[in-house]
Amino acid sequence: MAQIVSKTGAPVVELGTWVASTGNPAYAALMQEYGDALARGEAITTAEFNAMADAFLTATNQEIIGGPM
Repeated sequence: MAQIVSKTGAPVVELGTWVASTGNPAYAALMQEYGDALARGEAITTAEFNAMADAFLTATNQEIIGGPM
């Protein structure tokens, strides 16, 4: 299973928390659209979601390790 980890040892910031802190309506809409799928552990592969995820990982200095089993 994939896991988000901090590159610096800082506490991990969850995607939903980060989206809420940005105040970005496009990110909030993506979370609204894909939140249930994420909770089920489904992979989301749209270009818009991937761009948001990349921005999240960069802004929080985090990375995803592991993968689907």
